[in-house]
Parts: sequence; structure tokens; C-alpha cells
Amino acid sequence: MRLEVRPDSGLTLIVPKHRSVERARSFIYEKSSWILRKLADQEEARKRTGGNACTTRDSDGLKDGDSLPYLSGELIVSINRSESTKAKVTQNKGKLIVCLPAGRDGVRPALETWYRAQAETVIRRKVDEFAARLGVKYDRCVVRSQKTLWGSCSRKRNLSFNWKLMMAPEAVVDYVIVHELAHLREMNHSKRFWAIVAEDCPGWREYRKWLRQHGRELAASLG
Repeated sequence: MRLEVRPDSGLTLIVPKHRSVERARSFIYEKSSWILRKLADQEEARKRTGGNACTTRDSDGLKDGDSLPYLSGELIVSINRSESTKAKVTQNKGKLIVCLPAGRDGVRPALETWYRAQAETVIRRKVDEFAARLGVKYDRCVVRSQKTLWGSCSRKRNLSFNWKLMMAPEAVVDYVIVHELAHLREMNHSKRFWAIVAEDCPGWREYRKWLRQHGRELAASLG
């Protein structure tokens, strides 16, 4: 299940078909602090823009107060103008602060650059941690933009991961990494392979299902 808080549509709860109404209600209760915090951020953005949180909008559709997923949470986009000649994105207290040169658009490219940089750091760190736990060694690890793959492992022991994984729940990111590292021991999808995956990712079925349900939406994120 996933929550979204947007200035134009308010609070939205996205519930998979197999989840019950009771579980959805419990989820909202569990996330009540997060909801109140996001609503407060929305109100702050509304006051900052003179009563309309939607007035600071980039040509590609993103605006002040929009939220973007980041690992297991959400970050609020804050668009600012500066005298700098280069776009800059910083993360601070649950916000992604995008500083753009005056008179120029391009929030999405700036955000993509930020997400790619995070992926380089987070994924590489996780790959090394899980590789040590699985007792495997790889040759190279690269982070790139892939249209249909979240990760891959070649017979030359080279690993590749999609930077958009940073917009998926962290447990899903871990699953993809463990999945590809497991191929360094079993270059197939046999029972033995899945047993290796289950050693460090016992909930792999749930995470694989999440990717199948939300993969298309994730792939379309940030263009």
C-alpha cells in the first residue's frame, strides 16, 4: 500500500486488490504521523506561495508541494529560483529543494541527476554488503537507465542496476540486488537459486510481486 499527498488531489491511498478494507484502515492509522507531517508541509508551501501551493510550476508539470517516492518514504519537491547558472538539488528534512537559474525550467532533469547520484552511492554500498554476506565476488557494478530491466548479471560477473530503483521501497531494492548477486552462484532460476535468494531475502515473492504490479509506473517516473 502507498500514500500520496498532493496539493491538487489531497490524500490518496493506493491499495493492492488483495488487501482488505480493515488492513487499509490500519495502514492509515499507522501512518497518521506521516500524513499530518505531509499536510503541514503542504500548508507551509501554500503560505509561501501566497495561498496557492500550485503557483510555482515547472514547464514539465512538477510543482511546489508535489511528492516523489524515495526508497521507503516520500520527499516533497520545493522549487526555487537562484542567480546560479546551474541547477542544484539538495535534500533537507524530507524535502527535495530544487534551485534553478532564473528564467529556466528543467526540474525533471535536475531531479534525475540527483536520483542517479543517490543510486550510485546507495546501490554500490548495498551490493558490497550483500556480496560479502553471500560470499560472492563481482567484477564491475554500474548504475544506468534501463527501460525493461531493474538489474542484470552477466557471465563476466558484471552487475547492472536501474537508477529508478531509488523510487521503490528499500526492501524491493535489496531484493533486486540479492537476486543479481545470487546469479554469481547459480546462473539460472532453479530451486537452488531461489533458495540462495531466500537466505537473505525471505520475502522475495512479495517484492517480486510489487515490481510486477508497479514496474510500469516506476519505469515512467521522471520521464
